[in-house]
Amino acid sequence: MTKAYVLRIAAASDRDLPECVGNGFALIGWPDATGLARTNDWEAFRDIVHESYFPSEPNRRKAGAAAGHLFRFIHQMAIDDLLVVPAPNKQFYVARVAGQALEVGQGDVGYRRDVEWLNAGRPIERQLAKAALQSRMKVYGTTADASDLVEEIHDALSLAGSLEPGQVPAFELDVRKEILAGILKQLRSGRIDPYKFEKFVQIVIASMGASASITARSLDEGDDIVATLHPLAGMFEMKLVVQVKHYTSTERELQPDVVDELLRGMDKHSAKLGAVVTAGTISTATQKEASKQANYENTIVLIDGDQLSELYLDWCLVKGGAVARNLI
Repeated sequence: MTKAYVLRIAAASDRDLPECVGNGFALIGWPDATGLARTNDWEAFRDIVHESYFPSEPNRRKAGAAAGHLFRFIHQMAIDDLLVVPAPNKQFYVARVAGQALEVGQGDVGYRRDVEWLNAGRPIERQLAKAALQSRMKVYGTTADASDLVEEIHDALSLAGSLEPGQVPAFELDVRKEILAGILKQLRSGRIDPYKFEKFVQIVIASMGASASITARSLDEGDDIVATLHPLAGMFEMKLVVQVKHYTSTERELQPDVVDELLRGMDKHSAKLGAVVTAGTISTATQKEASKQANYENTIVLIDGDQLSELYLDWCLVKGGAVARNLI
């Protein structure tokens, strides 16, 4: 079964993305953590990262963050799996894994894999990807699992392959932009108060296949919505905690304290998945804080008004219009 992952390749000296594309490989950092390709045991693997980068830390939490991404790149990815690599200018690349992880240990490069860059090695416009895939590319951390989006990745590749480089399906995108602008306007200035906004977010989450409930205000501790997901045909159960902020003004950006609130809610429910959702915008400082907190065990997603509008359009109006009428 083909799996898929989001991989962030930093555009820095030794890990320049165009160089990777031109030479047929994918890279990950942490060059001082040597011997990881020969270490399959998770605890031993994490200990190497701890001793290499965090020897003064009293626990393995920070080591777990880095080790989780490294373990995924080195041991969990398999040949023929797909990699989605975000790129500047609202683009992304897609690659197919073609080789085992090899230790490099030079510059800021720790390990590399040979890959086949699809779409003839050309970047794909993010607007050609469906909302779920666009959102997954904004998950904070070096890697993220995207195995549930294999179909969406193939759809983006197919659409990109049918167009000339730089071409976009103008009519379809113009219509979509108009619809999205209308949704966003209603979220920010329409007849929707904070209570209805929580209900709106609950509907979007439920439309995506989760069982979601709103926490009573008297019991809310950073867990406005708690959802249960059952991936792989119900073989697993995962808990998602959502912090909802009905910020309607783009001048008032969401600040880093919202991440702390979310983490408290995640701890309350022993959840490893967390999301902050707003109708407004999210500050750079908040994005950095989410990136710092995200680790192998905790996955944090920040969803702003634009992304929320995309999710509502794709999952409520397009796939399940009847659900959308249950807001009031």
